[in-house]
Amino acid sequence: MELLEAQIKKIQSLCSSGKFVEAMELARELVLKNPSSQSAFRCRANVHNAMNDIPLALADCDEAIKLGEAEPHDLCLRAQLHYDLGNYQASESDCTRALEIGEATKFHYYDEYCHFFRSVARIGLRQYEMAFEDADFVKDNFVIFTRRDGKVTKQDLMKRIVGKSK
Repeated sequence: MELLEAQIKKIQSLCSSGKFVEAMELARELVLKNPSSQSAFRCRANVHNAMNDIPLALADCDEAIKLGEAEPHDLCLRAQLHYDLGNYQASESDCTRALEIGEATKFHYYDEYCHFFRSVARIGLRQYEMAFEDADFVKDNFVIFTRRDGKVTKQDLMKRIVGKSK
């Protein structure tokens, strides 16, 4: 397990340095050597995501979720990928599930992220009141970047909700 974690940290470091090809080579090797490891597939999904390969990132997220208990991290990443593809219902569902797991386990690290993505997914689904409720959980200084929208702040989110619900 320690070796697996060390390899994952090396891959993350390579991604942070913009060395995506090298990171992907190691991530592929990691999955080949650890085909039943949820962490290995999660790691490769993150590399695919960094390389803007949404379909492969989504496939690896699905595999990570199949291999073990769904974790908020996996569901949040998959929600973002579904949002990027315009699949708002799947994005909303994954965020809801991640928030439920966070509540059940008292692990709330991803809550704000999930509320943000569930809010934008609900805007896409034209569920403006529910989008507003989610946006209310997001701090005023929260900023996120999406492929679809670029930089988005809570103010941007609120403007969208108000503008669309008229």
